[in-house]
Amino acid sequence: MSLENFTSGLGNAAFAILLLKLTEKRFSATQFALLTSLAALGRTISGPPAGALAFSLGWRDFFLLSIPAAVPGLVLLHRFAPWRQPDLTVLEADAAVIVPAGAPWRPGQLWVAGAVTTLVATGFGITGAALLTALRAVKDSAPFDYPAALMATVRPPGLSDGIDLVGATLFGLLCGFAVAAYRAARGQH
Repeated sequence: MSLENFTSGLGNAAFAILLLKLTEKRFSATQFALLTSLAALGRTISGPPAGALAFSLGWRDFFLLSIPAAVPGLVLLHRFAPWRQPDLTVLEADAAVIVPAGAPWRPGQLWVAGAVTTLVATGFGITGAALLTALRAVKDSAPFDYPAALMATVRPPGLSDGIDLVGATLFGLLCGFAVAAYRAARGQH
């Protein structure tokens, strides 16, 4: 546990430095708060599926799966904070940054983008929950039956069994709102 706490502290310190490097000096407090809350959102959303996946696969296979799952994060880290690159130039406090504005999205376009993203993300959530249910059944010495697990996820036999469907739907709605908000804030097609 001491080793885990020590390495966790090293990781948190490195993450804080990365966030400070990504923020602009004039808006560092606001941007740092937004970035840390977005980082916590990832841990919150991935926690329950990761626990279910570890339970379904077993710890050894879950650990082996987590190694390649870390590669996209390392690629993004290299993209946003490459090694051996000098720090970014800091703008003066009075300097104005001109960002070209695109054509604003009409409300109908935002609704369509949000609805399509909601449907796709909900579909991913449902298929992921069904896959975890099928893997959990394999661990209990049952055959791998993905179609039955998918039907049990989409049409739960009882009210308390519908938590996967509710979770997938909430995940889809969150993704849909996030995409619509991003596109509205960005103002470009």
